[in-house]
Amino acid sequence: AKVLKAYKLRLTVIPLLLFLVTWSSYPLYVVLLVVVVFWDIYHTSMQNFGLCRIYDAKKGNDPHMGRRLDLWLNHLIYIGPIFFGLSYSTLTDSFLQLGNIGWKWPVTFVATLDEVQSAFSLIVLLAGVLFIPLYILGYWKLMKHGYIVSSSKVFLLISTAITTFCAWTLMPPMQAHFVVNFFHGLQYFALVWWIDRKSFSRFVGGNTGLTLALYVVPLIVLGCAYRFARVLPSDYQVIYAFFICVSLVHFWFDGFIWSVRKRAV
Repeated sequence: AKVLKAYKLRLTVIPLLLFLVTWSSYPLYVVLLVVVVFWDIYHTSMQNFGLCRIYDAKKGNDPHMGRRLDLWLNHLIYIGPIFFGLSYSTLTDSFLQLGNIGWKWPVTFVATLDEVQSAFSLIVLLAGVLFIPLYILGYWKLMKHGYIVSSSKVFLLISTAITTFCAWTLMPPMQAHFVVNFFHGLQYFALVWWIDRKSFSRFVGGNTGLTLALYVVPLIVLGCAYRFARVLPSDYQVIYAFFICVSLVHFWFDGFIWSVRKRAV
């Protein structure tokens, strides 16, 4: 509420303007469609990183201890497998959408990426093999300076690494996106529910079952609506524009609110 009051214009008017402009401008609509794909991947990796730092803070560790190690490990285990898995083509093909607005360079760019994929994927794989021992060694040194290991953080990193590696490398693109996003959503919303369940229950007289339904049902409805929208013809730009706006606002608000609240945490 304090953040909303301090940044009311940024949190209310700008999302509406974003939706209207995306709906009315086809070139911008296409550009933002591509932006959503890449920002989604980066955003989820950063959320995982944020959870790691929260677990460390709960243990009383210095917030600067291991920060860079956690950042690069999360990028490596979440984004890295995409480059040598079955989902790589969907990532590069999203650039081809820009050809619909007359941009020729994306076609050349994708062709270049395809040529170097095998070499680049080998580099990413080797980076992972080399970085993980360095990560463990780095934290072993930090433990000598008072760092306390969080078992929750260790479980988060291991479960994320296994899930993303198996999904991105072994599954067809659509299945991989579903599994990775569902896994991340399950983590994120389960944590939010556990922390805020008492606040939610006060609105419905303390009924835990009804509270959980009110918490989960809107998410399911929105997810089903998004899935339905994806099979509609492309001329339903208003619907696509809405979901693009929802995604972008989610990514932006999440990072923005955390940056505002950083001083108060």
